[in-house]
Amino acid sequence: MKRLLRQINGVNFTDLDISLSWGRRPSLAEVIDKLNSLGKVLIAFDEAQNLRGMLAEQFTSLVAHCYDYCDNITFIPTGSEAGLLYDLLRQDDPEAPLYGRHIEEIRVKRFDHMSSIHFLESCFNEAEVDVSKEVINYAVDRLDGVVGWLTEFGLMSLKSRPKRAGGCGL
Repeated sequence: MKRLLRQINGVNFTDLDISLSWGRRPSLAEVIDKLNSLGKVLIAFDEAQNLRGMLAEQFTSLVAHCYDYCDNITFIPTGSEAGLLYDLLRQDDPEAPLYGRHIEEIRVKRFDHMSSIHFLESCFNEAEVDVSKEVINYAVDRLDGVVGWLTEFGLMSLKSRPKRAGGCGL
């Protein structure tokens, strides 16, 4: 992996694009083969249901290729809209790249009120950050137990806190 990373001249992050500048641009197959040779690699795509058009087709083709030829690469498409994820994967479409391949599915149901409170309290405790019960109850009342939104609230809360001098940055 270090050798692969040394080949990167720069990284540019934009809204939906990630571009890498390479001395010599390796093909996507070379990058995937290199990743596969490193051992177990997980590649997660959050909100994957937002992939559309040609990008969606390329994504599912890449996942199908790795399913067939890359024993060490696992793709984890995640998203809050399960129906659109099914549309992306097109698992029941004989013309689709992922047709006939086994896909493991994990559904996360909404937390009830008390589980939502416990989840946020546990997260803030783990980050060693004190958050008032009022703030936690406010978030829980509005986010309706959706795990992704509770996680986003916790993360944004931690990121928006002023940094402590000499502390861990939370």
